[in-house]
Amino acid sequence: MMLKNKITSNLSELKLHGMVSALKQQFSNDNYEDKGFLQRLDELVVEQLNVTSNARTARMMKQAAIRFPAASIGDIDYSLMPSLKPAVVNELAELEWLKNHRHIIITGPTGTGKTSLASAFGNAVISSGIAAIHCRFKTLILNLAAADTDKRAATFRRKVEKAPLLIIDDWGTAPLSVTERHSLFELIEKRDQNSSLLITSQFAIVEWHDAFGDATVADSTLDRIVHSAHKIVLKGESIRKLLGLRGSAK
Repeated sequence: MMLKNKITSNLSELKLHGMVSALKQQFSNDNYEDKGFLQRLDELVVEQLNVTSNARTARMMKQAAIRFPAASIGDIDYSLMPSLKPAVVNELAELEWLKNHRHIIITGPTGTGKTSLASAFGNAVISSGIAAIHCRFKTLILNLAAADTDKRAATFRRKVEKAPLLIIDDWGTAPLSVTERHSLFELIEKRDQNSSLLITSQFAIVEWHDAFGDATVADSTLDRIVHSAHKIVLKGESIRKLLGLRGSAK
């Protein structure tokens, strides 16, 4: 008994809480007495790996600030998104686009499920062990423009520069200032060829260009995004409206 307590205490000191839990289970189950040392050790290690992986995923989820943290590919209701093709979603869920540093652009009217779909992809990416960051376009622009003079904004800029996946929600077409458009261009250029973007917008891609107020910067920025992106165009009624109608029907 003293040896068992010593081992458990040492594992706890090493913060190997998964192994502690699995070891206590082995101590309480007589069936484990018939198993060999390596088999029992393997189960301890597997449980510790599971605990470590879950903790890491939880940390990444918190840092990512995904808009809808419970959204998942498997829970998509295609009856509410008739223009969305399951085959396209399932292919993108394989994450080859992420491995190849390509992008996804989701456009469509307000309420058609753009952010929910982006969140589902973001959660899938994090579940695979890859970090992501979710932010609104306006928040991104404001922080990038202030990064040279504000420490918190500078920290934010470093994070979005390095994140393997950056989700930019609600890309707008409001005119950008000189500082804003150059800050955005620098971010896209730094991320080009080594990371991915997932962009949602209620505006069609052809409408994005004019917001830059500078054709050269617009071309340089958008060419790095649009031509290497999978494009999803959502159409139809607002999901909130459809859900309301379903509720009324019931």
